[in-house]
Amino acid sequence: MFAEIRDTTDDQTGNLFTQRSSYYYDWVHKELRYIEVYNFDGVLKRNVVKRAFRKQKRIPPATYIKYTFFENKRLKVKLVPSKRECEQCVEEYYLVNDVVISNNKKNISGEKRDFIKESNYYFARF
Repeated sequence: MFAEIRDTTDDQTGNLFTQRSSYYYDWVHKELRYIEVYNFDGVLKRNVVKRAFRKQKRIPPATYIKYTFFENKRLKVKLVPSKRECEQCVEEYYLVNDVVISNNKKNISGEKRDFIKESNYYFARF
């Protein structure tokens, strides 16, 4: 597994944020298992983010997205908005061949996101 931290600009809003992406590759089965993406609420210094994840304490407020893969195909996307946006919001999408077959939404934020496009972006970077 490896992780990268980068400053990013949101295509839709133009807002600048710090993004931490971590990837897990199962070397035994030769497949990608998941990609985790944290979009922090503000621009943070790299050492603050690295220290938070190394200690697993006080992770800055962030939208958390986890893309789960099986046999290198997207199986599930889970979105948890930042606690500042919504305290108990969760969205889960289950996919087969890049088609959403089921979703589970709890107190959704109303934000429209193209998870297939986003996961293609992260998948291509691996």
